[in-house]
Amino acid sequence: MTSTTTERAGRVAFQGEPGAYANLAAREALPHAMAIPKPTFEHAVAAVREGETDLAIIPVENSVMGRIADIHHLLPDAGLYIVGEHFLRIEHQLLGVKGASLAGLKRVFSQQPALMQCRKTMAGLKIKEEPWHDTAGSAKHVAELNDPASAAIASSLAGEIYGVDVLKSHVEDKPPNMTRFLIMAAQPDDAPVRANALGGNSRNRARPARDVEHTLAGLKCGVGDQIHAERASDHRNKELLVILRRVVAVRRAIGRLLARCDRHVDLQSFQVTVAR
Repeated sequence: MTSTTTERAGRVAFQGEPGAYANLAAREALPHAMAIPKPTFEHAVAAVREGETDLAIIPVENSVMGRIADIHHLLPDAGLYIVGEHFLRIEHQLLGVKGASLAGLKRVFSQQPALMQCRKTMAGLKIKEEPWHDTAGSAKHVAELNDPASAAIASSLAGEIYGVDVLKSHVEDKPPNMTRFLIMAAQPDDAPVRANALGGNSRNRARPARDVEHTLAGLKCGVGDQIHAERASDHRNKELLVILRRVVAVRRAIGRLLARCDRHVDLQSFQVTVAR
């Protein structure tokens, strides 16, 4: 059996500081590959194009914030191929230095989207928001400040890396919060798509990054499907989860078929709803 590009990969580039959510996505999707941090999406893409890394893992949409606009301008001219996708559940943690307490916090640092996703929680704690360039970078900044009145919103991995404690877990306003990542390579290849709660691996025909709009149209409800499936799993409704998996498989098959025919379709009207 011939191994795929993702299986052979030794290094994968991601945007952000060590401990960023993209770092977590790389760990989950490609546990065998070394994750290489890059300061910008452009640098992550260039690392693949120039042969520094085998792959890049790039976020394209979030269940709360929607599409990541900068990516849709970058990918068409990236010269790379989409060889897989990965869904990451975003679990924001409020991090502070040792000895800090919720009552003593005055300011919180994080990337703007993360601050927006936790706004109600932060307002309830009466903490002033301070935008920072990166979620993991904000954890690093708080560690360097060593100020018990300062906190960061970032991943638990960032807390481990920079030695700060979780003061309050799961501070996102609207759980579950899911981000979809594309896995990109310099050469086309068929690659497994890891679907987390959906279970099992499926395969996607590799497509040039310039077709990202078409690819997203074919799999448009991916983030929503992931959330619905997790809710079904949380309620231990195995029969419904099997149905969801079949529906998702059919939707993806339709997307691949339409992509080969160079047709565009909006599958948004094809909905699956799970009662909570």
